[in-house]
Amino acid sequence: MTDSSPTLPAYDGPGAMGHRRRSLSADYIKNENAGHVFVIHGDLSKLACDAWMLPTDDKLVLESSWCIKDLVKPPESPPSGWSNHGKRVLKVQDYDTSISQPWLVNVGGIKLPVCDLCGEAGAIVHCLDDKARLCAKCDGSVHSANKIAQRHQRRGVDDLQWYVEGALLFLEAVAADVKGTTPKNGRAKHLVALPLVGTGKGGAFHSAGGIVVALIPELYAAANRLEFDIALVTIRRSTFAAIQLERNRFAQEQRIWEEALGESLRSEAHRLASLAREGKLVLFLGSGVSAGAGLPTWRQLLLQLAQVAQMPEEEMALIDKMSFLDSARVIEMRLGGWKNLSHAIATRVQVSTYSLLCGLLAGLPVHEIVTTNYNQMFELSSRGVGLNVSVLPYYPIENCDRWILKMHGCVTHPEDIVLTREHYMRYQSTRSALSGIVQSLLITRHMLFVGFSLQDDNFHRIADEVRRSLRTISETESAAASSSSQTYTSGGHQEAPIVANLASPGIGDSNRPSESSSTAGLQLNYSASHSMRFGTQLYLISEPVTEILWKQDLNLVAMEKRANSSPAQAARRLEVRLHTRGSFWFYRF
Repeated sequence: MTDSSPTLPAYDGPGAMGHRRRSLSADYIKNENAGHVFVIHGDLSKLACDAWMLPTDDKLVLESSWCIKDLVKPPESPPSGWSNHGKRVLKVQDYDTSISQPWLVNVGGIKLPVCDLCGEAGAIVHCLDDKARLCAKCDGSVHSANKIAQRHQRRGVDDLQWYVEGALLFLEAVAADVKGTTPKNGRAKHLVALPLVGTGKGGAFHSAGGIVVALIPELYAAANRLEFDIALVTIRRSTFAAIQLERNRFAQEQRIWEEALGESLRSEAHRLASLAREGKLVLFLGSGVSAGAGLPTWRQLLLQLAQVAQMPEEEMALIDKMSFLDSARVIEMRLGGWKNLSHAIATRVQVSTYSLLCGLLAGLPVHEIVTTNYNQMFELSSRGVGLNVSVLPYYPIENCDRWILKMHGCVTHPEDIVLTREHYMRYQSTRSALSGIVQSLLITRHMLFVGFSLQDDNFHRIADEVRRSLRTISETESAAASSSSQTYTSGGHQEAPIVANLASPGIGDSNRPSESSSTAGLQLNYSASHSMRFGTQLYLISEPVTEILWKQDLNLVAMEKRANSSPAQAARRLEVRLHTRGSFWFYRF
C-alpha cells in the first residue's frame, strides 16, 4: 500500500524549539501514577476511549473528512465567548453513543504565517536577529551556514504555540470532567485521544513538523501531571512515521523507556522487532484484545447469553462453574436451538470502535493473523488506515495487505461459530484445512500470542501435533549431526551425509528461525541445538501451573508476577510494553 501524503519536514534545530524540551525523566518515572503517551496509526473517531478531540474552528465548522455527519451534531451556533482567543473547548452533548465521547476544540481558526524566505511553506521559527519567520527547511539552511548564524536567537512562532495550547486546554477540560469517575471499559486509567492538531485543514499542515516537536514534550508533561493516558492518533502513514521518530528521539533523550523497561525487556523488544522486520512474526489474538472496547470475555458472554435465555439465578450459578463448552450447550438448549444461540452471539459481539490494544497490534508490520474471536475489531482498526484485510476462510487472499484466519467463525457467518462441545469434537473433520494453516504458521513463523489464555481445546490439539512433528524433526537432525563426522564412499569417492541438516542458526536466543532447507523446503521455526519454542505469549498475571505446561513451547512474558495483581493494571502494562516495543519496529506494508 502506498501513501501519497507528503512527508513531514524534519526539524533538528537546537534553538527554535529546544527551549520547549523539558527534562521529564526524573519526575515522570518517580510518579507512579503518571499516564503514558501512545502514538496510534488509526481512525481517531473509532477508538474506544473516555474522550477524543474533534477539531473545529471559530464557527464550529466540521470538516467532511471526519465522516461523522450522522454521529456528531454540534450546536447550531457557537456558545457565548467562543473565539480564537476565548473559549475554545466544548463537550458535545448530542452524539451517537456507538462512538466515544467527542469534544469540539477550536484548532482551525488561525492560519500560520508563510515563510519569509521561500514564501511557500508555513513558518514555524521566528528569528529575532534576522526579524524573519522561517519554515523548517529554510531555518535549517540559514542557521547552519556558519557559526554566527548558529548563535541567532530563535523561538517558535506565536501562532504555532496557539495550536499546542488548544490541545492542552482540551486535556485540562477533560481532566476536570472525568475526575472521580471510573474509566470506560474496565481500564486502569482514563484514555484521552487527540489528533495532530492543526495539520488537517486547520492551517498548520505545512508546519506539521514544528507542531510535532512542540507537542510531544507537552503531552508527556500533561500525562505526568493529569495522570491519565493520552493517545495521539493519526490516519496518515507519513504523519505517523514522523511522530514516531520525534517521540522516539524525545523518549531516548529523557531516558523514559530505558528507566521504565530495563535491559531484559529492551532485549526482548529488539528480538521481536527483528522477527517482524524479516516477515517471521504472526499474531494470534484472543478475546483479551477486544476487552478494552467493552466486548465481553468468554465467561461474560456466556452469562449474558444465559440472561437472554432467562435462566434462573441458581442455574446461572451452576453453569458458571461448568466448562465453557458444556455451559454453551445448556444455553443452546434453553434458547431452542443453535440458530437462536448463534444469532444472539453475533448481536453481542458487533463492534463500532476498536480497543487501544487492537489499534497497537493493527499498526504492526504483520501480514498474517490468527484469532479465535468472532468480532471484526481487528478488521475495523486495519481498514481504518486503508489496509485491505482478507478474512479466511470466507474471502480469497489475493490483492490484500494482510489476512486474518477466523478459527471459530465470524459474526458475518453466525452459522459457522464454534462454541459448544459438539462443535469442538467435530472441528478436525469439518475444518481440517484451517488447522493445517495454523500448524504451518507454528512451524514456519514465530507466533506472538496476545489476549489468549492457551486453554482452547482446538489449539491444544493443533499445538500437540506441531510439538510431535518438531520432536521428530529434532530427532532426525540429531541423528544427522551425530553421523556428520562419518563419510560414505562408493567407488572411492566421498559422499555427503545421507540426511541433510534441516535447520541453521537464525535470530534470537530461545527461538532461532532457520534458513530454507533443501530437504524440507520450509523455514523451520526452531534450531535443535536450542529450544523448539514456536512463539511468545504475552499474558497479564503470572500463572506458575500454566508456565509449567507451556515453558517448553513458548517464551512466556507475564506483565505482573504477583498473583494478587489487578487484571486492569496488568492489561494497561501490556499496552504500554507493547507500545514501547512497537517503537522499535518499522511500520511498512
